[in-house]
Amino acid sequence: MSLFRRILESIGDTDVGAVCSAEWQTVEGSHASGGVYVYDGKPLHDISSGQEFYAEVVTRPAKLRSTLTGTTWNTKRDGGVALAVDGRVFGATRTYEIPFRKLASAGGPVRVRMRRSGTYAKGIPTVEMLLPDSVAMSIAGDLGYLVPNEADVVILYIREWSGPRVGDNAARLPVTTRTVPTPAGSSAKPHIIVSAAGTDVADISARSTRYRTLSRHVGEPPLDAFCQRRESSDEQGAHYWRLVVIWGPSGR
Repeated sequence: MSLFRRILESIGDTDVGAVCSAEWQTVEGSHASGGVYVYDGKPLHDISSGQEFYAEVVTRPAKLRSTLTGTTWNTKRDGGVALAVDGRVFGATRTYEIPFRKLASAGGPVRVRMRRSGTYAKGIPTVEMLLPDSVAMSIAGDLGYLVPNEADVVILYIREWSGPRVGDNAARLPVTTRTVPTPAGSSAKPHIIVSAAGTDVADISARSTRYRTLSRHVGEPPLDAFCQRRESSDEQGAHYWRLVVIWGPSGR
C-alpha cells in the first residue's frame, strides 16, 4: 500500500507541509452525504463536476476563512473537522465528526472519498462525501475500527452476559459459531450458537434478522470481534452487552 501525507496542523488555506510514514485509513462507500462546507475553492480548482477524489481529514485545530463571505470556522471552537487536498484545507464538516476523530486517535491519518457535485458560486464548488453505511460509521465512532468494505457485520445485544468480564470500554474477544442439530423429522432450521472466549453467549434462531448473515459464516473465524457493556435506557441501572462480529465477504 502506498504511503501518504498526514495532516499535522492546518491554519486557513496555508500548506501543511508535514509528512509521516503512516498509512491512510480510507473511509469510503456508496452512500452520499452532504454537510461539507467549502470555504476555499482554490485547492479544488482542478476537480471537475462529477469527479471523485480523496480528502484528508484534519482532526487537529484548524481555522478557515471563507473566500466568498469572509466568515470563519474554528474547529476547536465551533466543532467539526477540516478537509484538505494535497495538504491545503478547503472546507470542513460536522458530519460523522466523532467517528473521524475516533479513527484518527486509534489508528492514524484518515482520508475520505469525495465527489464534486456541482458549483455553489464562482470559485466555490459543492462537494459530498461517499461513505460506508451507518452501521460501519457507528462502529467507527464507538470502537475506532474501520470495517473493511463488503464485510459482513453482525451486532448482538445481549441482556444476560455469560462470557468473560467486559467493561464499558470495548474489548476484543475470540468468537466462534456452530449449529445445533435439529431433532429427527423436524423441518426447522438449526439454531446457531455464538460463543465468546469459549463460553456460549447467544442462541440465534431462524426468526432472528441476524440469522441469514450468521448462517453464511458458521464455523468461519471472524476478522474481528468486540464487546462492550452499555447502560440500558429503559431500565435504570440495568446493562446490556453489545457484541460486534465482523467477517469478510466470502460465502455471499
